[in-house]
Amino acid sequence: MAQSKSNQTKAGQAVQGSVLHGPHEAAMLAFRRESSFSETMAAVQEDMSPHARTFSRFIHLAPIEITSDIVSRTVGRPTALLCGGIFAFFGLFALYLMAREIGFSLRGSELYLLFVVGWLVGTVIDLFRIIFGATRTDA
Repeated sequence: MAQSKSNQTKAGQAVQGSVLHGPHEAAMLAFRRESSFSETMAAVQEDMSPHARTFSRFIHLAPIEITSDIVSRTVGRPTALLCGGIFAFFGLFALYLMAREIGFSLRGSELYLLFVVGWLVGTVIDLFRIIFGATRTDA
């Protein structure tokens, strides 16, 4: 009974595509995944300089990774950050031109406020894309 290579782990056990029959098997799969991650991290960190190894160990601590995942899924959405940057750049450029023409001075908070407005617009765009399920059809 031969299995394809894509469905075998290093030890030859079928993992991908297999059906889990209970919480025990799911727990075993999670344990294997965690141990595989730990082994891979140890192997990669062996080749690093001491400073890079220390930094790698720090950023892969559980609280740091959890925080990073939460931030990347909420505040650090690419669309929101891109919209924030675009609004800040073009908005500040327009404000600068108006200030120069009319004769008022800029306070310094305009960049931050425009970035926040753009970020909010990007977040709303992401929200609508999620709600209305913007899916692409590959023809």
